[in-house]
Amino acid sequence: MPRLGLLVLLLTFLSAPGLAQNAELDTTNVSARLDSLRMAYGAPGMAVAVVHGDRVIYARGFGYRDLERQLPVTVETAFPIGSVTKQFTASLIGLYEHEGRLSLTDRPAEHLPELRFRTATMDALVTIEDLLTHESGIGGVDGAMVHFPDIGRQTLRVDRLAYLD
Repeated sequence: MPRLGLLVLLLTFLSAPGLAQNAELDTTNVSARLDSLRMAYGAPGMAVAVVHGDRVIYARGFGYRDLERQLPVTVETAFPIGSVTKQFTASLIGLYEHEGRLSLTDRPAEHLPELRFRTATMDALVTIEDLLTHESGIGGVDGAMVHFPDIGRQTLRVDRLAYLD
């Protein structure tokens, strides 16, 4: 789904009156609206969950996880989230900075001693902020698959970062 589509989808939920305050949800209208948005943006499939407090009050899959084989999306469908993890990481880093546990200007190795870059100069200059804003000068993590083709993404390790240009 294009980024604009995701934004529209999130805004739809965030602007829905009383959604966060009311544990009861008219799932008929929500389901129809979500599926309509999915189709309008050409997304083959998606899953949505609404959480109120510590309880899931709505969860549903829409469309297909495998369009060719017509396999439906369910609430258990796992989607690759790619770079979305950076938002979670940045949020946690912001909380830690607010608590005084770290600073955006810290060197990453101050908190992860095994994290080293290709050169001592990079070790001395690259900050947490540089990593979050893609200004560190290191190549993309996808380059790791070129340097280490025998491993899968699940086994990429921080200590291998030193081998990326």
